[in-house]
Amino acid sequence: MNMKVYSGEQGIRDYLRPDVDDYSPLVELCSDINPYLKSHDIHIYVKLLNTLPLSNVKSLPAWSMLDHARESLEGKTIVESSSGNTVLSLGLLAKSFGIRRVKAVASRDVTPGKLSLLRIAGIDVQLVDGPLCPRPDDPKSSISIARLQGKQSGWYNPSQYDNDANPQAHRDYTGPQLFRQLDGNIALFVAGLGTTGTFVGTAEYLRSRIDGVQTVGVVRAPNNPVPGVRTKNLLREVAFPWRNATTSSLITVNERDAYEKSLLMIRHGLLVGPSAGFALAGVIKHLGEMAVQERIESMRGKNVVFIAPDSMFPYVDEYFDVLEPTSFGEIDDQTTFQYTEASSELAKVAELTVDDIYSDYVDVDGQLVSRHYQLIDIRDEHSYQDHHLPDSIHIPMFTVESWLRQHTTIKQIVFICDRGAQSLRAAQMATGQGIRAYSMIGGTVEWSARGLPRILSQHC
Repeated sequence: MNMKVYSGEQGIRDYLRPDVDDYSPLVELCSDINPYLKSHDIHIYVKLLNTLPLSNVKSLPAWSMLDHARESLEGKTIVESSSGNTVLSLGLLAKSFGIRRVKAVASRDVTPGKLSLLRIAGIDVQLVDGPLCPRPDDPKSSISIARLQGKQSGWYNPSQYDNDANPQAHRDYTGPQLFRQLDGNIALFVAGLGTTGTFVGTAEYLRSRIDGVQTVGVVRAPNNPVPGVRTKNLLREVAFPWRNATTSSLITVNERDAYEKSLLMIRHGLLVGPSAGFALAGVIKHLGEMAVQERIESMRGKNVVFIAPDSMFPYVDEYFDVLEPTSFGEIDDQTTFQYTEASSELAKVAELTVDDIYSDYVDVDGQLVSRHYQLIDIRDEHSYQDHHLPDSIHIPMFTVESWLRQHTTIKQIVFICDRGAQSLRAAQMATGQGIRAYSMIGGTVEWSARGLPRILSQHC
């Protein structure tokens, strides 16, 4: 029996080292979560890679990339294009490889929470401008900047997007574990596509051992932000053969479904993040398509597996932005704390639906123009350039207050953000200055989901 005691000078390293014989949990979902369990005897399992020592799936390729480059790492600084779990894992594993410094090259639009987490891990961060959809050959992209720095003396760039040690980690770890845990009885494997290392490595191993296994990748719907996964368009910057690794068409999942499925698992005791909900939504959608095509009977009695890449904890605030207030427990606040007053003021701000806004447009010389409102998009610049409502102007949230003071003659404003949470705060700010201000319910995510007109980037 493995008593999980890691002693001596190398104790931490031994604890962090991925070990094929030390299995991460594989848990079958109950019928409350799996609608096909009772109706079709289909068994859906989640591989909880959020239970790894660093609480995320990226710790596997991070270890693998460092281990494969062990001979050339001495005295060097690691630099990687990442603002998330990959560079976080590289930073936390670095000392086990004798590395003293790790640097992240990230978009300046990285969230404050992620930025703080990297700094807590001792990682230096270089924030850069660059296109929203970076290409490896674009000299302005964080990928190219990290590669260029990695070629300098004393530096090393692991390059998660084209380093085969990324998918190799899953050929060595995830695939063999799944095969042994279910005695090779796997009919369908599903994973979200980010760098595609998890999907490619695991799918290649399973297909080499199991005849007829289906391997399906999941991509996010355009303008639906879900951590760690990409749209099909954004996969062009990934060098791994994800097209060859999938046996079916890609499944597209939106943001709301990802967070709802994650919340459903959380409330059954599985503390998984939105990317796990994203993969589960992909499983359910794929099985639903099989049912429509009258192929679902071929799955009767079979096992389905998907990946939980990380936990819910880095994304707690986002659940409240994405999902309706009715999705959460109520607060019966009987205190006299100032928060009650602030919440009351926020509740007084008027909101308009996407239909309200769209019905206000008129066609002027072939362009849509709002008749009554000044439309102000408060998202970051890259998001605005990627897509925005016609006739809207870009005023970043952190400059709204000063902008309002300089434009006191404006009568009516509609604030727009991703989902409607920040725009509600901006509208409250404007209302406090005597301006008739509104927030658009659902934000650009809802507008895009409805297929309403947008001004799109010429680059993506």
